[in-house]
Amino acid sequence: IDLVCFEEFCQWREQSQQTEQPSSFLSRVFLEDISPCLNFSNTNLSERVKKCVDNNTLTIEPIASDSSYPRWCTLSQSNKLCNYKIHLGEDHSWYSISEFCRNRITSVCNFYTYIRYIQQGLVKGEDKSVFLEVLNLRKKMALARLGYS
Repeated sequence: IDLVCFEEFCQWREQSQQTEQPSSFLSRVFLEDISPCLNFSNTNLSERVKKCVDNNTLTIEPIASDSSYPRWCTLSQSNKLCNYKIHLGEDHSWYSISEFCRNRITSVCNFYTYIRYIQQGLVKGEDKSVFLEVLNLRKKMALARLGYS
């Protein structure tokens, strides 16, 4: 494992319940994994998605109707099969998205959920085993970004 990243994680975990200060560990993950995973052709909407994921105010739902034909994917700005839609915080609009975009977003959401559980003290275990799960979630973000979900 990357010992520098592991040390940053251990420092963050030790301080995560006491402070909301930015950490080198979370900054690294945001730069290396989260930001690239949430970069889409529609840059304005991408920024809004990032904020909503960070604030835990994003909703993803399947599109109920027959979606076996291409639609406009708002994030990738292309015609694709869009079986999902997203809702961003207080915005009253829903945006159609492809499975590729959905997988990228949900992989980041899964990472954030685990990090929040750690911060709330709900994840027990030694630093190394918890870090290995963090690495697994980072790997899933990388795979989703490449289209392997």
